[in-house]
Amino acid sequence: MNKGKLASFVGAGLLLACASGCAVPMVLIDQAFLGETRTAKMVIRRNPEGNFTQILRVCTLDQGGQETACKDTVVLDNVVAASLY
Repeated sequence: MNKGKLASFVGAGLLLACASGCAVPMVLIDQAFLGETRTAKMVIRRNPEGNFTQILRVCTLDQGGQETACKDTVVLDNVVAASLY
């Protein structure tokens, strides 16, 4: 995927997330299982200044498969959108 298509994809994802009524829209970039009881997700969100923040979210899975006790770690903060190109 070239950079122009990636930027369009991210922009469309953010627009869709905003349209759904989320307070802080997040776009899922990647996810993985860490053993049988944990998940890891990499998400991005746009901050009020229009820049991006990348977050790693690690959650514990309960017996029903629901995510609980999620912890967020900021990986990159205040990334200027133009630097993605």
